[in-house]
Amino acid sequence: MPTPLDFINNNPQIFAQCGAVVASYRTRGTARYGPYYRVAYRIAGRQCSIYLGRCKQLADRARELLTKVQYRRDFFRIARRGERQRRATLRRVIRQWQQTIRAYGLDVRGCEVRGWRRLGIPRIDKTTPFNAAQRAAAAILLGPPPNWATHPHTPDPRYWQNGTPVDQQQPKDSSHHAPP
Repeated sequence: MPTPLDFINNNPQIFAQCGAVVASYRTRGTARYGPYYRVAYRIAGRQCSIYLGRCKQLADRARELLTKVQYRRDFFRIARRGERQRRATLRRVIRQWQQTIRAYGLDVRGCEVRGWRRLGIPRIDKTTPFNAAQRAAAAILLGPPPNWATHPHTPDPRYWQNGTPVDQQQPKDSSHHAPP
C-alpha cells in the first residue's frame, strides 16, 4: 500500500508549485482533539488533501519532502523579492541624488546633469583643460549645498561661498582659487 510520502514523491509536478502540511483540530462538546495532519494541495483549482493522521513524525517528513520538491519555486520567489527590493532601493537613492543635485541649482534629465555652465563651470571638451574644469566644479560642489528652506530670498548660490558673498571675501592664496 503506497504511503502519502510515496504519492508526493511520484507526483512532483503537482507539489512543485503548491502544497502544505496543515494541522487541524476537532471538537466534541467542550473537548478538543488533535492535531490531525493533512497535506493540502490544489489540482486545477480544486482543493485536495492527503490525510496523514496524528503522527507528528510523518507530518515532519512530509514537510521536509515538500520543502525539497518546492525548492526551485521558493528560490525564485526569494530572488524576485530581492530584485523588487533592489529596484526600490535604487529608485530611492536616485531620488535623493536628484534632490541633492537640484539643491546646487542643477537640473537632472534621466541620469544626465545639466546646468553646469549656468553655475560658471566651463564646458568640458577638447579646448578646456580638465584641471580648470575640475577646480571650478570643486569650488561649487565641495561647499555645503544651499538650504533653500531657511533662506528663501538668498541671491544666486554661485555668488556665495561658506555663507558669505564671494565679492566680500578676503582674497587668499591665488593657487587655491577656482579660475574665473
